[in-house]
Amino acid sequence: MISNLIGWLMTTVVVAAQPVAGVVGVTLDDAFQLAGSNSTGLIATINITSLAPGMIAGNFVGRIFDDKGKVIGEIAPLAMKALDGADARRVLFETSGGTLQKAYAAMLTANTAVLHNGKNLPIDKTGRYEFVYLFDVTNGNPNGDPDAGNLPRLDPETNHGLVTDVCLKRKIRNYVSLEKEGAAGHAIYMQEKAVLNNQHRQAYEALKLEPVEKRLPKDTKQADALTQWMCANFFDVRAFGAVMSTGVNCGQVRGPVQIGFASSIDPVVPMEVTITRMAVTHEKDAENERTMGRKHILPYGLYRAHGFISAKLAERTGFSEDDLELLWRSLTGMFEHDRSAARGEMAARRLIVFKHDHPMGNAPAHVLFDAVKVKRAREDADLPARRFSDYDVTIEAAMIPSGVTVIDRI
Repeated sequence: MISNLIGWLMTTVVVAAQPVAGVVGVTLDDAFQLAGSNSTGLIATINITSLAPGMIAGNFVGRIFDDKGKVIGEIAPLAMKALDGADARRVLFETSGGTLQKAYAAMLTANTAVLHNGKNLPIDKTGRYEFVYLFDVTNGNPNGDPDAGNLPRLDPETNHGLVTDVCLKRKIRNYVSLEKEGAAGHAIYMQEKAVLNNQHRQAYEALKLEPVEKRLPKDTKQADALTQWMCANFFDVRAFGAVMSTGVNCGQVRGPVQIGFASSIDPVVPMEVTITRMAVTHEKDAENERTMGRKHILPYGLYRAHGFISAKLAERTGFSEDDLELLWRSLTGMFEHDRSAARGEMAARRLIVFKHDHPMGNAPAHVLFDAVKVKRAREDADLPARRFSDYDVTIEAAMIPSGVTVIDRI
């Protein structure tokens, strides 16, 4: 049904119901899915000239033409949003299913409706994802342990290095914050010195509701609207989930994206390096000896982390294909914007993605992870690894079952 409309709209123009505006261009964007709803529509971008003051979406109609230029129907726009350009407008159309108008009207009433710029589809419902992520550190501390004097985290039984999931998610959040710069729908919920109850209060204010201490509204529609507002506005909520039931209650969200601890391929040996501070804090200390300090580094370590993305949970939170691409960009580039003297040189080395054809998956995740082998390039090497080229990374194709596609992102 949607594909037919796409075919029609590709040959249509959008005209004013009253002769008070002219349309000079129409571009059909991707299908639109309303956040928190199964209702879908279509979005077109139009350029309007001579627009009369006070005109709204209801003043326009979309005329559908066949390939011979004959008018075969009309569809009414539900919403219109001005873009950055003076004459550009984005228009949301109902599809012939007829369910979007009611859902969109309900969200308008709740002040939660957002007209996105296309590509607001949930991730491909036909399958789930897993990924193997390899990154390394040279002469740095990838994740200090505050309970061990900021020593690099270690597995005490094997001496393999560890980097927590929280650390990796923090870097993803930082990258999203840098790239999107506060763009609508990409705020970060869990940020430094954020007061979480104040984040929750934004949802109540947007929906014109009064919070009750530690309780959600009794009306389930209002409670769901609060949770969906948080998902729609905070990238990390709809990606990683959040427990938002403290104080000002916005419910709980199970996020579709989960990442495990990263572990180094080989055991690592931390080094303690003495450093000298050449300056002093107070003038009275100017003649005293300089202060000595210490920092912990790893000469080299290659780390491996596993990640999981559920298409089913993505439907619930509104995690979209655009969000998925943003996640891949974050994993690819987050170390490039996270430089510090303490962390040394860190780099993303491989990002191997497994895409399933079925929403419940075509194979257990561990089977796919086992297909990715990371070994020393020379088994007889006497010296410890000191660079990525000291390792070979291979994917055993015979272990990949049918219905799973391997995508090498790095």
